[in-house]
Amino acid sequence: MDVLEWLDTVVMSKETCAVLTAIFPIVLLTVVLERRAIHMNIRRLPWFRWVTQFIVGACAVGLPLTVLGVQFGGLKVVIGAIAWLACAIVVGGLPFTLLAALATAEADEDREPSQSAE
Repeated sequence: MDVLEWLDTVVMSKETCAVLTAIFPIVLLTVVLERRAIHMNIRRLPWFRWVTQFIVGACAVGLPLTVLGVQFGGLKVVIGAIAWLACAIVVGGLPFTLLAALATAEADEDREPSQSAE
């Protein structure tokens, strides 16, 4: 197999692109809406800002690529690798947002009894 044949290989099928086209907007909405519920001290942490920026950027890149993949019957090697990387960033970064939301909810629950006892 020479280089030109390898570059013509489809690494992301049309069906996979269709699934990711549905996942990217859901993750983007989750990150944006949950970010508002997260405590301000957590939102100001540099790692949280970086994770949020990476997720939003990956969604902004991955969504158009997967839509094009649905239209053209799949993605070839180079564009497909970029789409898979965007998917990995989104799937890897989403738990950080959800953990920050969980930590905020736990902190709010811990504060409520102490305030009512006073």
